[in-house]
Amino acid sequence: METQVLSQLSASNESLEKSIKEFQAIEKYYSSQNESLEKITLNLEDHKSIMNQIKAINFLESTQLATENLLIYKDSIKNLENTCSNNMKFLEDERINKESTLNKIREDIEMKRIELKNSYKSGIKKIFKQ
Repeated sequence: METQVLSQLSASNESLEKSIKEFQAIEKYYSSQNESLEKITLNLEDHKSIMNQIKAINFLESTQLATENLLIYKDSIKNLENTCSNNMKFLEDERINKESTLNKIREDIEMKRIELKNSYKSGIKKIFKQ
């Protein structure tokens, strides 16, 4: 009887250790995804800053305070503005995707935590029923 209980406890402990390792791997992946999201957010902020600078330049041009150099670089500024705008759209989509991924990971972590808790409780109940 005692040997059987010890065997079941050992099996339950091994299962718990495996689940903990899986949980730790999920946490590590979550952390890396979170870092990636932070980098995307910073990149998006950089592009927003560039867009604000472009708007300021466009304002100067529209108020005729711009110099000849501003007119020379008008096409370059427009191309940069389009590139920036496209990059911002892409980065915003990436940010949304990362947030969605992180939310899914959070849900998976919570489900895994509940499974571990229930598995542990179930294992203890089975042992004491015998």
